[in-house]
Amino acid sequence: MRSIFTALHFLTRVKISNNMVFTKEDYQKAVIYFPFVGLILGLILALLVLWGRLLLQPFTIAVLILFSEVLLTGGLHLDGFMDSCDALFSGRERERKLEIMKDSRVGAMGVIGLACLFLLKLSFLLELPEGILLKALIVMPMVGRWAIVYAVIFFPYARKKGLGSSFHSTKSSYFICSSLFCLIVFLLIVPLGKLYLALPLVAFGILVITKRINTVLGGLTGDIYGMINEIGEVLFLIIFVLISKI
Repeated sequence: MRSIFTALHFLTRVKISNNMVFTKEDYQKAVIYFPFVGLILGLILALLVLWGRLLLQPFTIAVLILFSEVLLTGGLHLDGFMDSCDALFSGRERERKLEIMKDSRVGAMGVIGLACLFLLKLSFLLELPEGILLKALIVMPMVGRWAIVYAVIFFPYARKKGLGSSFHSTKSSYFICSSLFCLIVFLLIVPLGKLYLALPLVAFGILVITKRINTVLGGLTGDIYGMINEIGEVLFLIIFVLISKI
């Protein structure tokens, strides 16, 4: 249970106890539960939509989804996404990119990246057919956290120290278990048919993007984990929408 609590404590605003002390082993074991936490977030978002449909218009519901996701996670992944945009699009050498990510200030590329991310999420949430909106919302956060597991397990950490380094592990069994969990949930929630193509396509996109970032930085960081989560979510939405319309 400590591993689940650790995952909830780190990935969400849920704090089981402010007095709990987590060890490096707790953090490493927590990685396997990241998709489970994503599923919980997805279920909460789906419940909000069910409530919102009684009172609100689709655009307002889509904005509520984005706001709720930020509120539930404390903007953790968005902060990493913005810092990563500032670094990766700075045009500087590797060491300078890593320094930029450590800077608490947000630059122009971070703001532009966040705006583009929100616009993409908002647009494709509105494009989702009503019949599969709830299914997409349940799966989307889970896929994003699965992407973090992939990044943590298969790529080196770019720094000697850092918050993200606590989660770094090379146990492929964690990845296998989390992948099986995602696959089972996806098969149970998403109806039979062409939408099943979404999962392998998203996984391939995440693989390509993560490998490219690793090549540029010579490893990944906690901020990059946040970026990969956000990319995984928006990539899932885009592919899910496109396949549903074919």
